[in-house]
Amino acid sequence: MFHFFDAKQRRIVVSRIDLTFTYDGFLEGPPTKVQAMLMDSMIRDAERSYGSHRPIQYAGIATPLPPVRIFLELHSHSRVESAPYVDDFDHSSMGLLMFMDQPGTLEDILHQASRMVSWDDHALNQAL
Repeated sequence: MFHFFDAKQRRIVVSRIDLTFTYDGFLEGPPTKVQAMLMDSMIRDAERSYGSHRPIQYAGIATPLPPVRIFLELHSHSRVESAPYVDDFDHSSMGLLMFMDQPGTLEDILHQASRMVSWDDHALNQAL
């Protein structure tokens, strides 16, 4: 498994990476309409893949969206103190939806993710 450390030196493990072209499947239409449909579609896809009960942080969103879309499923064995307490704590987790002009290497993706992730603000504690 791949991992990185956030600003607080918390070890964050990447358990899933989905990389695709942002506008894949969108052939034509007014930019504002395509943008709105695309954002709705990406949010639904992320919630369906990761679970709507878990937090998803959206990072690097600008208009127009960069051509590469990356979704990371992340977890850590560190408890999030600001999140609701869980009796049978096992891990904390979140999803990160980010965009890049070019995908680059896995190291590039993880480096960018480490700068973007706001674990204490978006992750939730999970039970066994």
